[in-house]
Order: sequence, then C-alpha cells, then structure tokens
Amino acid sequence: MTLHTKDLVTLRLKPRPWPGSLAQDSAPRADWKVPWACPRGSTAYPGLLVGLCIIALFGIGASHAAGPAGLTRTNTVGGVTVKVTYLNPQETADARFDIALEAHSVNLNAYDLSVLSSLRDEGGKKYHPTRVEIKASGHHRQITLVFPKPSAEAQKLELVIKDMAGVKERVFRWDF
Repeated sequence: MTLHTKDLVTLRLKPRPWPGSLAQDSAPRADWKVPWACPRGSTAYPGLLVGLCIIALFGIGASHAAGPAGLTRTNTVGGVTVKVTYLNPQETADARFDIALEAHSVNLNAYDLSVLSSLRDEGGKKYHPTRVEIKASGHHRQITLVFPKPSAEAQKLELVIKDMAGVKERVFRWDF
C-alpha cells in the first residue's frame, strides 16, 4: 500500500493558554502527518457498524450460566457475592439450583454447601441437598445443588445458606 501526500491529514497542536509565565514555552508543539481512516468521499464499512450495534443490543458474550433472569437471586454481603438460579421450577423429578460464588479475599473452598444449604417451603418443611456438582473452585466457585422436589402445593420456596463469610444466614426467595 502506498500513501500519497493527498491521503494525509496534518495535525497541528497549538499551545494552550496555561497560567504562568513559562506556559507558552512549555506547551507541546507537533507537526504530524496522519493517514485518513477512509478515502475521501467513502463511508466506513456500514456492515461493521450494524454488526457492532447488534452485538451491543443483544449482549453477545453475556453470562453463559445465568439462566432465566426471573429465577436468579443475588446477595452480596461479607465480601462474597452469591448468585443463585432456580434451574427447573416446572420439573417434577428434583429441584436444581445453580450457585455462583465470587470473592477476592475469602477462601470459598472452605465452605461445604451440602452442609450449609437447605431448601424450605412456606409450611416450614426443610429439604437437604441430595447431590452437589462442583464445576469450578477458588475465588470464582460454581456449584449445582440438587434437592428433592418440594411439595406441588408449595407457593414459596427459600434456599438458605448459613454461616458463610461471617454472614449468619443468606435467604433466596421464589414466589410461584
């Protein structure tokens, strides 16, 4: 690619009026030649612009494990963010919850959610996890807790996580 003089733009920085007697002497001065981004008279890739707008509108690259937005609850206390998503409220086999834990100063591997977690309905009946699936560990921990399916009459459910990072009880509620 060859650049011609007609394809260049001259950029000249002018001294700014700063306070002080030496301001004019210390201001930057430049004479730079910069190539045009697009040839004169053309438009800059309209398809690229449309594509970037679509990506911005639809959020490609958003959280891949978030699940349905209406079924996700978040709690940030004690330096730990806990995001819980009820994965299958309509199924009859079991109740599955995806839990994402994030912290930068707390060791999340020290907390056994199979012991610290329980599910309860509005009648006060408690369910304990039957299975725990650990997908990631460390400061960004990802876990799926599986509970027995609550009663079909249950209109409210609470997932309770006790004694994590100095917080006595974190409660995540769903009303149906």
